[in-house]
Amino acid sequence: WELARVTEHVWLMVAGICSFTFIMAVVVLLVVFLAREIREVRRQDTFIDSVTHELKSPLASLQLCVQTLERHQLPEEKRSQLLQMMGADIERLSLFVDHILQASRVVSGKYSYQVKEIQCAALVKRCSEYVRERYRLPEDAVKIDIPDSLRVYSDSTALEVVLNNLLDNACKYSNDPVSIEVH
Repeated sequence: WELARVTEHVWLMVAGICSFTFIMAVVVLLVVFLAREIREVRRQDTFIDSVTHELKSPLASLQLCVQTLERHQLPEEKRSQLLQMMGADIERLSLFVDHILQASRVVSGKYSYQVKEIQCAALVKRCSEYVRERYRLPEDAVKIDIPDSLRVYSDSTALEVVLNNLLDNACKYSNDPVSIEVH
């Protein structure tokens, strides 16, 4: 009779320990899941803040140009200069939206890579021109030291997005005057 009671208590204790372990494992998994979700929400918030900032700057410039153009006594030379600025801002917005769409396709897996031979120097020059125009940097702000003969096999669009992001970050986080070297 005593042995039966002891065995019953042992089984209850084992069942309790198993239940406790299971509950703790579920709690740990939930905490890990919630931490990942919180990081994802923060990353999305940062992305939205960044996109909003990148869109507001050229839009504010365009708005200022339009308001200035509405003045009737503006000299033709000034009008032409403002129209050129507006065109540059529109191109900047268009390229920015294109880059966001390309990055979105890559992340979602809807982008089909087209690997081909790419001349590195030409691609880096094109990307540096984009960044120089965007930040209105002097021509010598970005120095490129890549042999014309250097070639890689990659998807040109994806590689261009990566290079633009790297150069963009180099501009954003450089001290004045901005000086970038690409080797």
